[in-house]
Amino acid sequence: MTETAIGLAISASLAQIGTNFDNLALLFALIHAAGRVPSIAAYAAAQTIVLLVSWGIGTGASGFGGGQIGLIGLLPIGLGVWGLRQRWGAGPDTAAPLPKQTSFGILVPVFLSLSGDSFAVIAPLFLDTAPHLRMAVAVGSAAAILVMSGAAWLASNAADRLGGNMRRAEVLSPYIMIAAGVYVLWNSATDAI
Repeated sequence: MTETAIGLAISASLAQIGTNFDNLALLFALIHAAGRVPSIAAYAAAQTIVLLVSWGIGTGASGFGGGQIGLIGLLPIGLGVWGLRQRWGAGPDTAAPLPKQTSFGILVPVFLSLSGDSFAVIAPLFLDTAPHLRMAVAVGSAAAILVMSGAAWLASNAADRLGGNMRRAEVLSPYIMIAAGVYVLWNSATDAI
């Protein structure tokens, strides 16, 4: 690998990490509400999908349309409202669990709904990179996804030892879900691709 390729891989890693703070905040809220394995697996899968779609667009694939894709923000809003509704009948310190059927398949679109900024950065990086250096972008982005997923796993292990404090923090997950959905529905520059 040349110095240019290494620099490009590092840039892609930093871009992937820099555009994932919203996803990571939601991930940490969901780990205790929906479970460690489905939450982290869904996060990693969503980021991999973004990477693959970006690669496809960067190498000339077409047919990816925006249209009403922002409406996917209704999914996290719906889950957040459901969690709040469940908690209305419980005490004020009771966490609002996600629906029992909350699974990998439901969580992947939730994470995808927050990944417009990652796509908006990574796809042009593929487009503007010489074909022989695109693999460096892919390697750097994939490495960042693995590092962030691994860090989430390690952090969730530490959170398990904190016990009650993290369970109290779980009360915030419906609010985070609603805020994430509103963010996606909001017509921001990163959503208009």
